[in-house]
Amino acid sequence: MIRFGFICWLYSSLIPIFLIKVLFFFSDLYSKSEGNSLLVYSSSTQTDDSFSPYNGNGTPFDVISFSAGDHTSLFIDRTAVWPLGVPHSGNDSTLWGMGWNQHGIFGDGTTQSRNLMTGFLTGQLEQVSAGYFHSIFMTRDGSAWTSEFNLNGQLGDGTETNRTKPYQVISSGVVSVTAGASHNLLIKDDGSLWGIGRNDYGQLGDG
Repeated sequence: MIRFGFICWLYSSLIPIFLIKVLFFFSDLYSKSEGNSLLVYSSSTQTDDSFSPYNGNGTPFDVISFSAGDHTSLFIDRTAVWPLGVPHSGNDSTLWGMGWNQHGIFGDGTTQSRNLMTGFLTGQLEQVSAGYFHSIFMTRDGSAWTSEFNLNGQLGDGTETNRTKPYQVISSGVVSVTAGASHNLLIKDDGSLWGIGRNDYGQLGDG
């Protein structure tokens, strides 16, 4: 009876651990709040899989927005000094990225992938969202910007041309942005919802 009880306890203890490991396996990025610092649970801290927390070798981030794409991680921080050692001006913030950049999701003008956190843009950045092969971010003046893959018109420029540098898709009034796999949704300050990009399943809601 004691042995049977021990076996039941052992299995009940191991099952939650197994489920947690399965959950981690199917995820690329988690963020755990410790103040506004960034803790990354990633399969690409270098190039080997790892399921232990990684926080950029102790780099002091003050994260205000983050997003996990398919092969890319993006986040915005507002620390006093941005990556090149130049002090921020006023309330400037920096867009950082790591991962796959084949089509220019970082918006840095290149297609070079990174396996270390790298800062690309600085300014009045407020929110970022990563899609499958593209990104969208919003600034504090209410403008929305997109970059990278544009096969389905998700960059909102009226073309299917890829862009490795940010394109301003809306100049003002945006209060929130989010990226789907190949489309984007935006909310404006009048409460209206806008969509651009792929629509083969009706994801833009235009009927």
